Amino acid sequence: MWYRCGEPYRLDPDSMENLGKSTYFPKDGISAHAKVDEATGELLFFNYTTEAPFMHYGVVSPDEKLVHYVDIPLSAPKLPHDMCFSENYSILSDLATQFDEKLLKQGKFKNRTSRKPCRFAVIPRYGQSSEVRFFEVKTTFVLHFLNAYEKVNEKGEEVIVMDGYRQCMYDGGPNPNSPKNNTAWKKEVDEKVSKYRNSDIYR
Repeated sequence: MWYRCGEPYRLDPDSMENLGKSTYFPKDGISAHAKVDEATGELLFFNYTTEAPFMHYGVVSPDEKLVHYVDIPLSAPKLPHDMCFSENYSILSDLATQFDEKLLKQGKFKNRTSRKPCRFAVIPRYGQSSEVRFFEVKTTFVLHFLNAYEKVNEKGEEVIVMDGYRQCMYDGGPNPNSPKNNTAWKKEVDEKVSKYRNSDIYR
């Protein structure tokens, strides 16, 4: 699930019995950290490939139907590992790890630090590719996100707050294995959500 996406399986939550493959997944599979919104029962996921647009984002309904699936155009064949979501948005990563494109042409898979800008992609939960907004950040990599939520800041703007763990090895920091350097951070993305709230995107 790290170098390649895979097929999702269903497990009995009590016995952990394997109930077989889910039927909703697209041909490119799903990545490791799909998310369930406990408020709606929806499953939010992404996958990534070695060919443009390099990422897709999707929503699966509580009755296991793929109800939304769109392209997310990344800058290169990246290796994202996690995503997060707020009440109205999903946040995807275009960060500092990517496949070595020369080795890909030989059918080999190896990751390296990307020299392209690092970005977060913010999309309304049922948004189209044209509605993706990218927010550039300093070179970094986030292995896992803890949470995301919307709030109004001191300027009266609606923003998205993301909690996660960055890895300093990608932004010039010292030993990335040191707990004090693998610190939790918060990234506020200026995102005026009111224009979406008046539409029927989420209804």
